[in-house]
Amino acid sequence: MTVNKPIHLRKLTIKRASKKTDWIFGANLYTSNFDENDNSQLQRDQTDVTYGTFVNNIYDISDNWILETGLRADYNTDFGFFPLPKVSLLYKNDSGFSSRIGGGLGYKIPDIFTEEAEFINFENVLAIDKSALKAERSYGVNFDVNYQTRLFETVGFSINQLFYVTAINNGLLLNSTNNGLFAFENATDEILSKGLETNIKFTYKDFRWFLNYALIDTKLNYLAGNPQKPLTAKHNAGSVLMYESEKWRIGYETFYTENSFCLMAQKPQILLQWVLWQCVILNGEQFLRILKTLQTEDKAGFRLWFCHLTTTQYFPKYMHQQTVLFLA
Repeated sequence: MTVNKPIHLRKLTIKRASKKTDWIFGANLYTSNFDENDNSQLQRDQTDVTYGTFVNNIYDISDNWILETGLRADYNTDFGFFPLPKVSLLYKNDSGFSSRIGGGLGYKIPDIFTEEAEFINFENVLAIDKSALKAERSYGVNFDVNYQTRLFETVGFSINQLFYVTAINNGLLLNSTNNGLFAFENATDEILSKGLETNIKFTYKDFRWFLNYALIDTKLNYLAGNPQKPLTAKHNAGSVLMYESEKWRIGYETFYTENSFCLMAQKPQILLQWVLWQCVILNGEQFLRILKTLQTEDKAGFRLWFCHLTTTQYFPKYMHQQTVLFLA
């Protein structure tokens, strides 16, 4: 699929500040134009134009309490008007503790670039039918707690604990048709996601140790039995140990992912039961990765990659210039 998808965003903001209150007013214009190669068998061109305006207010109730409110109003030329309020309340003190609770509304305009369509390389995926589909709408609440201190006067410690609940109405689904093609439809019931995320950081001189865990419990209420969302692991955990100096840095990473599913004919099947990988990072470039997986056939595999990646990301999506050694 050869495509041209220019995206343009124009934004104007005005700020007004006083002793206790900050105001932000703004407007924006968002356009996207997906133009597929004329030689492609399926023509899925799509143009979207969205106008928006917003206002945000930050009010210092006291030295410890801050209230933030906002309202955004977007108008899409195909899918209509979207009012999007939000509110959050922050508490903080001088002992290194802070906490925030908030919530708001959101939306997403349908397009073919979904995780499910990418999984099948967009092959035989029909265009978005704007006359039949609705935009996704979300409703969410989150609560997080932060704390930082020093242990034994030499070790820095910080923790962030997040809890969230999000519901999505009119979720965009990719279903097979009778003629071997795939078409997008709206879910008949909501997608409910709730979970938590824990991030811990230790520091000692030039050493950094990051620990994280995420629980993602996403239920598809439009299917019998309310199964977990496909391609979404319920449990994830990771660790990154880094040494940084002024000239170079080296790190060791371990990441664990459990229970990834794929929907075939709307029936959940295990795609990958668990994944454990480890890698060594030098100056932001990953040159050794060890990946261990357990697959649906109950056959354990051990894969060792030697690779050079010109990337500064710890979690690259794709691997290049790789030499593969497989041990069974």
